[in-house]
Amino acid sequence: MGIRIKNALFDGFTTTGSGSVLNIESRNIFIVSSSFFNCKASEEGGCIYAVSSSILIRSSEFYKCSSTKHTNEKNGNIMFSQNTKRVIIDCINSRLSGESSSCCSDSSIKIIGDFCRVTSYNASDNYGVGGASLICIWSSKEGSTLKFLQDIRGYDYFCIDSTTKQVLCMYTNFVDSQPSSRIVYSDPEEMILFRNCVFIGLTKQLFNKKCDFIDCISDTDYSQYMNTVNSGEAVTFQIFFDKYDSCKYNSINKKRIHLFIAILFTV
Repeated sequence: MGIRIKNALFDGFTTTGSGSVLNIESRNIFIVSSSFFNCKASEEGGCIYAVSSSILIRSSEFYKCSSTKHTNEKNGNIMFSQNTKRVIIDCINSRLSGESSSCCSDSSIKIIGDFCRVTSYNASDNYGVGGASLICIWSSKEGSTLKFLQDIRGYDYFCIDSTTKQVLCMYTNFVDSQPSSRIVYSDPEEMILFRNCVFIGLTKQLFNKKCDFIDCISDTDYSQYMNTVNSGEAVTFQIFFDKYDSCKYNSINKKRIHLFIAILFTV
């Protein structure tokens, strides 16, 4: 039994519980080409709260959505899913999840489940308390992947939080994010592998020891992890959705470093 949502607009949904738009258990969810604006839950999962379900979200956007509890371990300003069989997120845009430091909970998206694949996820100005501004993945099986992601001006405890056995993060940009603890956290027994990733304008210099870096660069001296580049100007990319519901990349000039990373999105 499943729920299919297509070309829908959810604006101003609220609940005193969890999941202002969807609160479900043991169902399959398919969401495509839909928008969620100003949706708020007092507990967990600002828009979506799912238990023991499979989830597919594609070509959708989230704006000013939050869990308003303002408490660590109250999870998911956009979505919280637990005991999920499979979560696939492809081509979504989120901005101001959590809205401000006083109107947010733990992580923009938090996933606890067997398998997770996130592709083409653009996150900007996301706030959180004790979680991750980009994504938090717990207890997923080895082989979970993050690819073509971008975290711009994220404000939470971390940018990525993972307790998954091994997560592969590829072609991902971290730009001007301000995590209060460190950029990445992985459980001491687990591992995050970063490949072809860019770290620009970050204030924290701490990575968890269980991270590995291949062909990554930064404008901060992380020489023990990756190459350092000189000052100048950079071009980064923002995902946006056109009227045909397709996902494209739009260039944004950043006065940070001289680095053209279009190749990251064409490989």
